[in-house]
Amino acid sequence: MHAPGPIQYRWMAWATVAAILVLSLVPGTSLPKLSWDALLGIDKLGHFLLYGFAAFCYFRARLAGPLHIVAGLFLLGLLLEMCQGTMPRGRSFDPLDLLANAAGIAFAWPLSISSDKLPNRRDHGIHDDDDS
Repeated sequence: MHAPGPIQYRWMAWATVAAILVLSLVPGTSLPKLSWDALLGIDKLGHFLLYGFAAFCYFRARLAGPLHIVAGLFLLGLLLEMCQGTMPRGRSFDPLDLLANAAGIAFAWPLSISSDKLPNRRDHGIHDDDDS
């Protein structure tokens, strides 16, 4: 099995953005009922992971410069939060969501750079079974 290339990362990034859009715009009344503490933790973790994974994939796909990716994803989060602020049922603008988004993006940037430095499996004589 080979590591994903830029095209695969591009598809993963767009799929993650699609998931972010759906999860952000579904009415809050459609979401499972959880206690406030549980919801806060799950919600912020979801923001961190989804925006971080989208950023990681965009960085690896090299579709734009890193600052453009950071700005684009942050603006996406801001616009979605503003939309949530206008939704009538169970949604509201939450600055902590923006913070979680930004933290995920910030975490992904150096991670994507450091993964460039990981050795390729083939460089160490490791082959997959189907490559023999």
